[in-house]
Amino acid sequence: PTSTSFLAVEHRHRVRYAYLLMLTCTIYWSLLVVAYFLNMYIHRNLPVGHPLRPEALAMGADTIFDVVAKVFYMKLIMQIHKSVFDAGGRAQRLLLELRRLVSVLWESSSDAILISVRHPDGRVSSMLSPSFLHLVGEALPRTIVRKSETNSAALMIETIEYKESLEDPRTRINSAYYV
Repeated sequence: PTSTSFLAVEHRHRVRYAYLLMLTCTIYWSLLVVAYFLNMYIHRNLPVGHPLRPEALAMGADTIFDVVAKVFYMKLIMQIHKSVFDAGGRAQRLLLELRRLVSVLWESSSDAILISVRHPDGRVSSMLSPSFLHLVGEALPRTIVRKSETNSAALMIETIEYKESLEDPRTRINSAYYV
């Protein structure tokens, strides 16, 4: 049985990429050796003065093949480096696993969970877990937009801070909806 944790999946990807790099390196350098011996065979067996016999042609063909192989190999290395070591992609994969793990707690908890985030523009977004609906008996205002009952995962409330006086800042609900 294979694990689906982030670290296990990342390890499997790295092993697969390492195998791919070793296989590609082996194929390219084996072809380079074959091309070298083919050039040597042609050079040794062609008569003097033949158009394919000049030493510069053999060296040029070997060099061109070597450079092309290294270009393709470097391109593969860069693609693998971006997929394995890309900080943004790695963070996204880690957050996806964290979301999957926390969603079990989020959906099965009998306690209400509230997550609030203050935005730079003064808005506050708060997300209430589905258990909140059971605690209040689902007696929420009808003005709240409700998606399908089975698709609702949380109640999202966005508030805006305003000041009636300098000493008494208040907030009002800007919008509330199910997500």
